[in-house]
Amino acid sequence: MFATTIEHLRKFVERVFELTVRSTSSRSRSQPGRYNRHITLAVEACSEAIHRHLQEFLKWCSSKEEDICKATGGIDTSITVSLLGLEMAIRGRFSQSFDNLLDIVRQVMRQTSRAQDQDAEVWQLVDLPAYAPPASISALLLDSLLDRARRMVDMNDKTTHETLMHTFIATSEPLWTMIGQWLHDGMPIQASGDKREVPTYSSHKDEYII
Repeated sequence: MFATTIEHLRKFVERVFELTVRSTSSRSRSQPGRYNRHITLAVEACSEAIHRHLQEFLKWCSSKEEDICKATGGIDTSITVSLLGLEMAIRGRFSQSFDNLLDIVRQVMRQTSRAQDQDAEVWQLVDLPAYAPPASISALLLDSLLDRARRMVDMNDKTTHETLMHTFIATSEPLWTMIGQWLHDGMPIQASGDKREVPTYSSHKDEYII
């Protein structure tokens, strides 16, 4: 079950990356391309954060594999190798982090798409057209991460809470950057009498067109 969860998250990350690269490539060639509204900046940042957690898990697995090789080779006899012990070690290190991450992204994708197949997996849902505005998708994702992190505090699951908060912060960074630029530059407006509709900004130091 744990291995299935990891595989689903890995496929989700790979699919988001593929769609992001395809969209970027289409824009660079001045082609309209197919823009998938599920891939907002927040979803992309969340995918990158999940990828970092998966890489951390792989490093941990490599370390455990080294320990098992030492034990089976008689180099380190203090290690007892067993499937139950390995499962307990995984849960002790990562707790319910990956289960919650998968559940969150799956729920967000399903709530924002018109999926006919209710059993469709998360990486398949990413490809479906979204009926919710991009801002709503990002807001739902951030709300879900924060709400679940708070629940982990109530359950005294510090490990999962830290993972979800790390993901929440990484997911929100692109939005905070955009808000900072918006507050600094203001909203683009049409210059009066300019038929070319060249975007300009409010030049008043203390006022911004919002």
